Amino acid sequence: MKTRTLARSTSWTDQKFLTDARDKIKDENNYKIFCELYEFITKHADVAEFGKGSEGGSLTFKIRDDRAKSGLVAIFTLRTFGVIWLRFGNIRNNLGREFAKLYFEKLNNIFPAGILKQELIDASRPRFYFNEVFKDEKVVKEFQTANIDFTKEVKKGIAQ
Repeated sequence: MKTRTLARSTSWTDQKFLTDARDKIKDENNYKIFCELYEFITKHADVAEFGKGSEGGSLTFKIRDDRAKSGLVAIFTLRTFGVIWLRFGNIRNNLGREFAKLYFEKLNNIFPAGILKQELIDASRPRFYFNEVFKDEKVVKEFQTANIDFTKEVKKGIAQ
């Protein structure tokens, strides 16, 4: 009989989250990106929600929207080991494929060429290491602006 060990969930706090990231992200540039995204989430998300994992922390940028069953739509998730999840599946399932496509287009215009593939619109939550997508400070700022713009368009009900 096969047995498995269940990981205990962790109650994350801002301090635990930041400390875990500092311990895991060794590259200073990646840690700086992490901190900028953390600040962005805590300032601009309707709801900034910590995950419950014990292997590493996660903080998700969520917006309120009545079309979602829970009333919240996850847009992206920041992980304490220097990874970002783009939540195309959550956007698609709660708002429709046209909004997942709109988010894809916004990010595809700012991330390095060839990183985002069209099929990711139908993926759940593709993950990328910071150094894959955030090549410089300009890309981080453009990512933040794209998320603010996307949020405004979702709230207006606009998808192109």
